[in-house]
This record gives sequence, C-alpha cells and structure tokens, in this order.
Amino acid sequence: MTAQPMITVNIRYFAIFREQRNEPGETLTVARCTPRDLFRRLTAEHGFTLAESMVRYAVNETFVSGDEPLQDGDELVFIPPLAGG
Repeated sequence: MTAQPMITVNIRYFAIFREQRNEPGETLTVARCTPRDLFRRLTAEHGFTLAESMVRYAVNETFVSGDEPLQDGDELVFIPPLAGG
C-alpha cells in the first residue's frame, strides 16, 4: 500500500474561526485531502462550533467544492455565512 503524498496547506482564519482559533492562520503539512476533510479535522482539534453545512471553501481566492483535492502550497479559507445590513 502506498502512503498518501504529503502537502503543505496555508490556512487563513476569518470571523468566527479566527475568534475560536485565536490565530489569523496556520500552515499545516498533511496527507493529500480535500477542504471538507481538513475542516472536519480542524473542527475536532480546535472545537469549531459552526456546522459543516454552513461553511463554504475558498482555495487560492476562488470558491471551490468541499470535495476539490487540495494541492501543495494552496491557501485555504473557511468562509462562514455572511450577515448583511
């Protein structure tokens, strides 16, 4: 069995995620995965309270599906619902 290749992903936190993580971002080296996979992992590690169904994903400043494979060097942002006024 071949191990998954490792990639480096830069994560930027905004809004509720930044408040709950108490950091503007972090860089992780992980096995190749999707934004949804990484969101689930980080929710378990950091206790994010926003439901997965409420989150959108942006990779390299472009909205993507949660199932889009991440590539080495990608920048990932979890986008919470936006309130207007």
